Amino acid sequence: EKEAKLTHEIPSDEALKALWPKLADAYTSKPRLAALILNTKLEFSDTEDGLRLVSFTVFNEAQKKWVEDTLLHSLEADYRKIVGSDMIKLAVVIEPQEESDERQPYGSAERAKALMSDNAEVAKLVKDMQLDIK
Repeated sequence: EKEAKLTHEIPSDEALKALWPKLADAYTSKPRLAALILNTKLEFSDTEDGLRLVSFTVFNEAQKKWVEDTLLHSLEADYRKIVGSDMIKLAVVIEPQEESDERQPYGSAERAKALMSDNAEVAKLVKDMQLDIK
């Protein structure tokens, strides 16, 4: 196998980022996984044992568990071959969801009132046409 060709040198973050899409190419038979790989955010850090940690984001705990339980080992092995270094470790992190203090309008009446409050022209149109918003 190609294991013998792996070096102990750590590629630059730019090189790691540039080579990341090649990992998706290795998983074209799994389109959801390939899309996840292509659309993720990467973060780089060092581990205590001197490895370069490449963290990639998923959107929820279920995706994280799926990747960690079934794919992480093979993803890491394949990515190490792509970058030519055995000093790489992969990790999965959940993309933080933007917390909104605002409650989303629910139902047509709430949405209509929110639209009127955000847009004066809509409010004027509702008034001019004497529309009944309940």
